[in-house]
Amino acid sequence: MQETVLIEAENVYCTLIDGDIFYSCYKEKSTIDINEIEIVFDAYKNLKNKTKLKVIVEFGLLAIITEDARKHLEKHKEKALCEALIISGLSQRIVLRFYLKFKSHKHPSKVFKNKTNALKWVRSH
Repeated sequence: MQETVLIEAENVYCTLIDGDIFYSCYKEKSTIDINEIEIVFDAYKNLKNKTKLKVIVEFGLLAIITEDARKHLEKHKEKALCEALIISGLSQRIVLRFYLKFKSHKHPSKVFKNKTNALKWVRSH
């Protein structure tokens, strides 16, 4: 597996895995605001060059997202081939799975507990 670091900010870093998987990881106990979301969006937009990528987003333990950032995400979506979301906390995973069942997505999306399983899934798409 080859990883290329794209950006590293205070609460998030992004890498490119094997040339076609965009991976972003929000650090433990971070508060994710609109600025953090835009850092990730900008890194993705600069990289994809009109080609959709596979996406993995990992949320560190006890990372939280502000209400404004959640609303911003609802209005601003990036195109991807598929999207895996990694959340280690059981209660947060349950809530996110419930959310994904009722919100429409333009690409396959799935929630995972760890990066290994998320990578297997995105590689199958």
